Amino acid sequence: TEANYPGNLLQLIHASGAYDMSVFEPITRLCPAVLNRVRAAVSPRPMQRISGLLLTLIDVYPRLLFPGDTPVELPVIPKAWFGASDELVESQRHLKTGLFHYQPGLDRDLQLDHCLDCLRPTDRPLFCFFHTLLPHIPWTHFPSGRHYIENGNGSFFPEGGLGDLGETWPADEAIVLRNEHRYLLQVEFTDRFLGRVLDKLEATGLIDRCLLVVTADHGVSFRPSRSRRVPDAENIADILNVPLFIKRPGQTDGRIDDRNVESIDLLPTVAEELGITLTEPVDGTSVTEERRRPRKTLYFETGMTVVEPRVPRLEAAVGRRLAAFGTGSRDEPPRSTASRPDWHGRAVQEFSLVAAPASELPDLTLTTPKLDVEHNRITELLVSGTVRPRARQESPVEIVLAAGGIIRDSCRTYRGNWGNEGFSFLLPESIAQAAPIEIELFLIDPSDAAEPKLVRLRQWTLQSED
Repeated sequence: TEANYPGNLLQLIHASGAYDMSVFEPITRLCPAVLNRVRAAVSPRPMQRISGLLLTLIDVYPRLLFPGDTPVELPVIPKAWFGASDELVESQRHLKTGLFHYQPGLDRDLQLDHCLDCLRPTDRPLFCFFHTLLPHIPWTHFPSGRHYIENGNGSFFPEGGLGDLGETWPADEAIVLRNEHRYLLQVEFTDRFLGRVLDKLEATGLIDRCLLVVTADHGVSFRPSRSRRVPDAENIADILNVPLFIKRPGQTDGRIDDRNVESIDLLPTVAEELGITLTEPVDGTSVTEERRRPRKTLYFETGMTVVEPRVPRLEAAVGRRLAAFGTGSRDEPPRSTASRPDWHGRAVQEFSLVAAPASELPDLTLTTPKLDVEHNRITELLVSGTVRPRARQESPVEIVLAAGGIIRDSCRTYRGNWGNEGFSFLLPESIAQAAPIEIELFLIDPSDAAEPKLVRLRQWTLQSED
């Protein structure tokens, strides 16, 4: 908030009085609130406000009361909790300058388009600050921009994540890699959006004159039994290094600078480039300064640490990802995540199908996709859920997914919360393009190791969205 960080970059730009400002802050509240030009059309009456507050708290309070790993689908936090609403979202969409508060993790497509609309020639120079919350979880997008989870249904709790915030990975490498696959898809989507930004700046003639800075707040790690965000000796190479791209006005050639630069250096760098004098001392130094700090200071929820800028095992971290994913298509997760990769591409008819009494089938809960039984259509392409095996069944169990009668994926379930066995399949975008197509989930009957049999758990038709 402004009170936490007086004299921050957004306050500095506003105080200069030299710029029109378009500021997108879905989480922070650093920009002077006077720029917020969006207000409700009609001020609610006191009883309406009290009623709205109570309804909001009903949705929020269970999240404060119960642990984060409670196996209950908690209600989505309403936009009012973040100072937003459907009415405010619609009313701010046409504005090109001002302060915009969208709900974190929601309406990200709308925010991207809104930001692009703001990038245009203006009478006064434009300062645009855009916090995308990408490629941050919830992971919901293919590289093309298509949703594979309906907007608003994405979870901030990754598949298999442990702890109150799901920030510790389980020991199961397969489910960790499946999460990393979804993350990389969203990285590609983020990269595509950055390309749209450059295209818009070129189309409007602003590219040569603008100062463009692209950065992130932290990295993310995908290592079994390690934290996703809290650094340790094994994952720090994944978390510490973040992108920082700076294009100065009139710059035509690029270069790589390996000197130690930190987030605190952005404010003095921008101020120097824009000719703004800093009246108070700051911790950072402009990137144009030759002398740099010898070490990095890393802050996180549980404390801070000082590390060498050249992080050990950085090349090994890059090599691990290349070994797991390669450089080709990400249409499907790595084969190493599959329990029966040799079955992929084979027809279901090649296998023995057995019908098991309902009393012998495991309890299956599909958390996604949302199946519209009335219209026999599936609205999402992430097939995930939990299986509670019967007393005589062993854990983990093996699940197979088929599309159009062809086996596309397979996995062993991972141990979830409260003793359930979880699984997750992401249908490739090409499957959606082939709709309508029949989707089937099977359980592998392990009773005959020489000739495993398939037991159908669920079947539905993936319909076209048209």
